[in-house]
Amino acid sequence: MKDVRVRGYIISVGFIFALTALAKLVSATGNARILDLGDPLLGPENRLVLTGVGTLEAGVAIFLFIGRTRWLQLSLTAWMASNFLVYRLALWWTDAPKPCGCLGTVTDALPLSPRMVDYGMKGILAYLFIGSIFFLSLQMSRSSECAAGGSVSDVSA
Repeated sequence: MKDVRVRGYIISVGFIFALTALAKLVSATGNARILDLGDPLLGPENRLVLTGVGTLEAGVAIFLFIGRTRWLQLSLTAWMASNFLVYRLALWWTDAPKPCGCLGTVTDALPLSPRMVDYGMKGILAYLFIGSIFFLSLQMSRSSECAAGGSVSDVSA
């Protein structure tokens, strides 16, 4: 596996987290009434959840840009993606009520429908989760090859 592919993936994920963090933090400053309602799973108001998750995403994005440990960068990405996946599955499993559209949405500032944003976020989630697991497994197999006496060049192609 070429390190440039892993680095490219990590940088792309950094941009994704930076953009989604910005979107969450900007949305949290809006005036849609849904922001003042409690999150159906976590409890606190949506404005607080968006601020907290947006801040966490921004921190992860910074680490992805400046960090040097590929394994940790990929592990953080997998951890974040796993949390988002579990949250979405829990919403689906509990059949959490969808708030009335009259309350506004956190995507009101975007020129896309909430449905299109949801599809896009599912695609991004798949990219984050599958990509991080894929590159982590390659990193682990590369490490085990090196530990077994193979050279890094044997597994980097």
